[in-house]
Amino acid sequence: MTQYELAEALGISRDLVGHYERRSQNPNLEFVIKVAKLFEVSVDEFLGFKTTPEKSGPPPRVKKLTRRLVDLPKTKQGVVLEMLESYLDKAS
Repeated sequence: MTQYELAEALGISRDLVGHYERRSQNPNLEFVIKVAKLFEVSVDEFLGFKTTPEKSGPPPRVKKLTRRLVDLPKTKQGVVLEMLESYLDKAS
C-alpha cells in the first residue's frame, strides 16, 4: 500500500503519513485506531504489544480482494472468477 492509498483510506494527507513513516512526528490515537481497523488487527497487535493465535478465515488481503470482486458487475465477476480458477488450476 502506498502512502497515498493509506492517506486516502484514512482521510488524512499523504504528507502526514510520510511524517509518521519517517518518525518525524508521532501519530495520534485516532490514527492508530483507524490503521488497526483498516488492517483488521487490534491496536495492541498494531503497536507490537501482543500477538494472538492465528485468526480463522482468510487474510486481510484476500478479504479486501473479495470485497472488490463483490462490488463488480456480475458479468465482470464471472470473468475475474474464470481467470482465477484457470490460474489456480495451472498452479496446482
